[in-house]
Amino acid sequence: MSIIYKLLFLMCFSFLGYSLTQEEIDEAVSKKVTEVFALINSNWEYLYCNKEGTEFMAGIDSLFWEITVADSLLSLRLKDPTCNLVQALRELPTKKAVLDCSVAQATVSILCLLDLLGEEKFNNYVCELIKTTKINLTHGMFFHLITRAILTECSNTGFAHITNAKEYSNIKSTGSCSGYNGYIFTNQQFISFSPTHFQETKSIEQVQRILFDDIMSNNNVTDYTAHQELKQRYGNENGFDSFRKQLEEAQKLKKILNFSAFHITKCLEI
Repeated sequence: MSIIYKLLFLMCFSFLGYSLTQEEIDEAVSKKVTEVFALINSNWEYLYCNKEGTEFMAGIDSLFWEITVADSLLSLRLKDPTCNLVQALRELPTKKAVLDCSVAQATVSILCLLDLLGEEKFNNYVCELIKTTKINLTHGMFFHLITRAILTECSNTGFAHITNAKEYSNIKSTGSCSGYNGYIFTNQQFISFSPTHFQETKSIEQVQRILFDDIMSNNNVTDYTAHQELKQRYGNENGFDSFRKQLEEAQKLKKILNFSAFHITKCLEI
């Protein structure tokens, strides 16, 4: 039985006590992640965001969505809270847009949750979340809260931010390569939304190399003295290995998040 039929079967009979196993969730999420990131990379333009004024460069061609900033995050909000939320979400990755990887990651995770729960249970979950948070669908933070509320810390696969060197924001004017929000698969391949790098999955080391090349380049440098010091530190035959070690140490402080069978089962019971 294919994973799609398994999902349909289990969703239809969740009221009888059926639930999804972690293996089924991981398999379904991995498939959906690949599908949605492919659409986003085809239809969205990657936003090279400045530290300020990002919202003025972002845009989306949609009847449902508009750009906003919530808690210092670029985000989206519904123009009309009475619209069909499921329809608005499903069309989102197919529309022309100029957005960053945090919005892309939120979009992907929301569509994964929608597939896991099915439309009816997803709508029930959103209604319950509105009651709990007191934030309505037109509030930009709600877009990020939809899945953030139930994503669970895990060890090796899920949604994550691959960070750059901690000095990045001090020497570069753009935030586009301070790291990437994306998804780590069980085989340690990474997929994200970016200008050219992630049209297909990359290994973690390949992602680190992309970040290394960016920080060593002279593009968008604001503090030339600090940048030269950084280049001297890493500009030797062992430079990339030293850089990787720093990133991996920093990554230990970051969380990898995914949907747990426990939380999905609770959502199916709403």
